[in-house]
Amino acid sequence: MRTPNNIPDMIAEGRWGDNISWEFHLSDTTPDPDLCTAVYCLAIAGTNPERIVLARNKRGWEMLGGHIEPGEQIEEALLREAVEEGGFYATYYKQFGYRKVIAQEPVANDHHGGHYPPVAYIPHFFATTDRELIAPTGEEIFEASVFETNRLPLLEASQELIAMAGIESYQQQAA
Repeated sequence: MRTPNNIPDMIAEGRWGDNISWEFHLSDTTPDPDLCTAVYCLAIAGTNPERIVLARNKRGWEMLGGHIEPGEQIEEALLREAVEEGGFYATYYKQFGYRKVIAQEPVANDHHGGHYPPVAYIPHFFATTDRELIAPTGEEIFEASVFETNRLPLLEASQELIAMAGIESYQQQAA
């Protein structure tokens, strides 16, 4: 991962294996919804951007998120995934960026059948809540917890960079 200087809204890029590359762009505009395959939520505990909710699954600690189900709107998936993965009921949310995912070869969609589009998008939102957290309802989640942002090194480097960008976006809109 590196932070390119030549593309103003792109703050990170990386690879998932040999076939898939990705770029993260800061933007409050959603790419073509038909090409959005998943959604992520930077879940801010209350309105304190120094405390965020993370979920632990087989990959480790991550922001809350997952696949968009057939017929589901992006915002519906955001709200569902936040509860499933973090027991987090978002009462306010706003998009701060998206991952552009590029596959060199077709990738099977194990969740819905067929293949993912060669270029797909994953919108990222920050969200706050005025409700207490409940136990996550998602089967693939081992646990969820609130963390101080100075403990973000639990995340992989790219997610930490994206989380910090979401916190900064939240703070700017709250000012």
